[in-house]
Amino acid sequence: MSLMKSLPYIDTTKMACFGWSFGGFMTTSLMTKYPDLFKVGVAGGPVMDWALYEVMYTERYMDTPKENPLGYNKSKLVDKSESLKGRLLILQGLQDDVVLPQNADLFLNDGVKKRKLIDFYPYSAHPHNVRGRDRTQMYQKIEDYIKTHLGI
Repeated sequence: MSLMKSLPYIDTTKMACFGWSFGGFMTTSLMTKYPDLFKVGVAGGPVMDWALYEVMYTERYMDTPKENPLGYNKSKLVDKSESLKGRLLILQGLQDDVVLPQNADLFLNDGVKKRKLIDFYPYSAHPHNVRGRDRTQMYQKIEDYIKTHLGI
């Protein structure tokens, strides 16, 4: 992060991030771990708890929750909303069988408990990837959200 902040063409007052799936996990991680650096984030289909993700992928890298409880606990985001300072939009396909909507739901509920304003936009007819005309609308939403909340 310090390298980015040192570059003369980086305006550190207007830093945003966007990612989908693992990128949604990374976006939420950046927003909660570096809340003073990232002002706006858009997390699509984000993994918020690796114990809720598909076993084949997760256990290849993290072993099982029983074998690696510390790793699962450290990477869990469902209880980290208190760290948010900037604006976060979560996009979620409600038919998603890869990153279950429960991931977003748990994080959003944590935000309600901790009085954090988290924006949410569901894509009710979509699985993990939003396709077709809705994808065009989604990218317009992402662009508008970032520009609005960065004031550009």
